[in-house]
Amino acid sequence: MGLKIYTYSNPYEIDCESFWNEIKDCAHFCVSQTMVNGMNQTYPNLKKRQSTATIKSLVNALYEDWESINTNIRQIMEVDNAISELDSQTTCLENVKRSLLFNTKSIVSCIRMFKELELDSGLMNKKDLNIDQQYLVELYKIIDKKQNSTFSFERASSQNFVEKAIDDAILYHKKNVDLSAINRNRIVIHGIHQFTPAMLVAIEDISKYKDVILLFNYQKQYSSVYETWMNIYSIFDLPINNQSVNQFVPMPLLINSYQSNVLADYIGHLSNGEFIEKNKILNNLEIIEFDNTTEFANYVAMLFDKAKKTNRQNSNVNNPLEFMEEQLYSASGKVNDILRAYFPEQFGERHFLDYPIGHFFVSTTNMWDYETKSVRIENFSDIKECLNSGIICESNSGQLVSTFNMVEPYIEKENTIDGINKKINQLIKNANKKHEDKDKVGYFNVNFDALQELKKALTELEQIINSFFYDFDNGGDNFRRFYKRIRAFIISRIGDINELDEEMHTVIERLLTRLEESDLPENGTFNSLKHTMSYYLNQDENIARGAHWIVRNFDQIDGDILRSATQDPDKVCYHFCCLSDKDICSGRDERLPWPLDIKFFEYSYKALDFKYQLFLKSKMEYRNFKRYALLYGLEFNRVACKLSYVKNEENKDNDLFYMFKLLGVNIRKHSSFNSNNYLGHMLIESKGEDIEEAVKMISTEDKMKLKLCPYRFALESIEQGKTIFRDRFLIHSYLKILISNSVKKKLNGKPYNDDIIKKAIQEEYEVIEVRFRISDELEKTQIISSVYKEIYSYISSMKKYNRNKNAFPIISSQMDREMHLKRDFLNISIKGLLDIPKDEEVKQALIDKKFYCKHGKHCLYCASKDICLEYGANTGGE
Repeated sequence: MGLKIYTYSNPYEIDCESFWNEIKDCAHFCVSQTMVNGMNQTYPNLKKRQSTATIKSLVNALYEDWESINTNIRQIMEVDNAISELDSQTTCLENVKRSLLFNTKSIVSCIRMFKELELDSGLMNKKDLNIDQQYLVELYKIIDKKQNSTFSFERASSQNFVEKAIDDAILYHKKNVDLSAINRNRIVIHGIHQFTPAMLVAIEDISKYKDVILLFNYQKQYSSVYETWMNIYSIFDLPINNQSVNQFVPMPLLINSYQSNVLADYIGHLSNGEFIEKNKILNNLEIIEFDNTTEFANYVAMLFDKAKKTNRQNSNVNNPLEFMEEQLYSASGKVNDILRAYFPEQFGERHFLDYPIGHFFVSTTNMWDYETKSVRIENFSDIKECLNSGIICESNSGQLVSTFNMVEPYIEKENTIDGINKKINQLIKNANKKHEDKDKVGYFNVNFDALQELKKALTELEQIINSFFYDFDNGGDNFRRFYKRIRAFIISRIGDINELDEEMHTVIERLLTRLEESDLPENGTFNSLKHTMSYYLNQDENIARGAHWIVRNFDQIDGDILRSATQDPDKVCYHFCCLSDKDICSGRDERLPWPLDIKFFEYSYKALDFKYQLFLKSKMEYRNFKRYALLYGLEFNRVACKLSYVKNEENKDNDLFYMFKLLGVNIRKHSSFNSNNYLGHMLIESKGEDIEEAVKMISTEDKMKLKLCPYRFALESIEQGKTIFRDRFLIHSYLKILISNSVKKKLNGKPYNDDIIKKAIQEEYEVIEVRFRISDELEKTQIISSVYKEIYSYISSMKKYNRNKNAFPIISSQMDREMHLKRDFLNISIKGLLDIPKDEEVKQALIDKKFYCKHGKHCLYCASKDICLEYGANTGGE
């Protein structure tokens, strides 16, 4: 029994390789589910036998206890206790300790990795590590020396155990599999480039009792790109069967994919340093440039939304990805972070914590201050999650969150519920003092009943949180006591679960059963509770259908590209995205848990064991894997393809992948104004009024809004009926305008000097700010300073009109008009708006009922930016 390494040149023709008869009847374990799908589709005999599965299912079956939820929970608790022990064994900085506690789950992942690699803590060197990594080593030493640690990793130690694990992995999520038709004495492992320690241990354990064949694609002609595979697999110190002489040649007969295949050929040759005459077909190639990740996510969301509609119309199976016009593969995972918020149900089965009621429990935990034993708010999003959960009654659905959003600028300096309620009381009292300046401020546009309802809800929320945690430290069995309390709370709030919709009924019923049957530890710290809650409130992992990624990563190209051979080229293309130098050539491997990086493994441990060396090498080669994956995808694609990259990220420009630059590929900017944009354009339904009369009722200021941005006109002038400033930045900008205008009127035509100006600004600030009560001392200084600069800028601009140089400029009728407009438009330039749209233009806009968003610098000071669907996508918002 032992290991062999084979390569094949063409993934569509593995059955033509000399070793095919040796592997065709074996059990096949692939690096990803997409490769499983691709192999089944390309080789019908594999699908018929159901002999393919993922390497993850094999690892989970081999080390079932190691992968169990209960083991993970107890490991979190053990790390939590070890962090507490740091104080007694070494001087642990308070900020480092907080960081370790906050990242307990990541620390667990690190130590699990060390155990799988069989690292001896006594041989670890801290000299060249950063402070967090040094304390990680200290934690590992504490845990490694324990006799009965939950981190004790048991290897597969018998042939029967290995055989059962192989069978279990093949049968996972399958029915009616004839195991006798599958040769399980020899297994084939496909396409692993990024070896995890657990995979390496599994390969080592299985090869003691079975023949193991490692298989991957290799093209000799593109040796520079494919060298990354040789760099990794050579560490096995085994001969690599690399006898295939077949070379890839782009075929013009493959009309749909020919351009993609030619591009792959050029990238391969350029990587080898071979410059060949440019094929004319590349002249028509272009890269789409998205301005930022949000704009790209918006584009993908539009595609997915369209696919969902098509899926509902044409299929009984809920799999919108089958109907997407573009299959997307990204060199960066950031876009899925945004899409997960748009379409949470698509990223794996939604368990309890994905629902608003689940967010409620996580947020209440976040708001409990364990040190002071009281409710403390670090992030207002936690309050919003609780108010939006449906746990606390409200007069109208969404009313509590809506009210909270409106008053948030007024209360945002508070960090206790008692403090928030006191500010709301002040707001109620202050709101009774009417003044026209307040009319445009969001928190003065909330009615009395809504404010009282919010106060009542916040008080109830504080009582609920206190009831959960007030006695967490009292006596033993605190975990069981807490979850028993949670179970009783859910039952009391939900009432009859049979009245819930089918999906929610299933989720709640499964959760209650889990809480009743879970093997809970007796005691744990509050930090352990926070980190283990996601496990206890999760659903049965065996039921989860897994994530169906909307945008797949480059790791999934390897098998998924095989599906292109059977797809309709008129209905689908493959889109390779995020093709910047940063995303493709990044040396940073995002998969390593905090605080690990490649340097940690280079500096901390000098191991000769092949598993350690192979794991480290695979991490070091990750940057080269992305280049290979792009070449492979372009090379074996059989339909049309698109290419794109994101230009701006974190306020920095990304460069296009250098290979495309060398080939002189054209760049086309994506236009978010396209009529196919995912964000729908607002339609205002007519109520039957006479259009002529409606136009006459529209003010000059509203017509200016129509000229500036039709979408803002629709939101403010038609829907709201007026301008309302909601966020703190805009309210402060509005405050500055009011103070500046008031100072100009107060000093109009009068003698002045610097002291007079400063005194006037100070006095007007005191008069006006008391109406708003929103600024602290620092903000007061900033507002006064800003108004001071604006006043002197005004004096300078009016010098040529000012006859008396010793007197403050006289306000002309034009200037008075502009001062008035600034109360609506703030710092937006209004010079271009003075050309007011004619009534016929306004009339046509109302008839068409389409109000498109015009983007520009004015968006920053738009009063409706917080409710504008297109603001974030077009201002670089990430």
